[in-house]
Amino acid sequence: TPFELASMLLDEKLFKLLRLEPVEPDKVLLKPALLKQR
Repeated sequence: TPFELASMLLDEKLFKLLRLEPVEPDKVLLKPALLKQR
């Protein structure tokens, strides 16, 4: 996943500082309301 790649390339301190953590694919909700309206 892109997160796993970033965790290999970037420093772990950055992830802790930004409080980033992986999200399971089943937990991601994609809604039309999340997209920018033109």
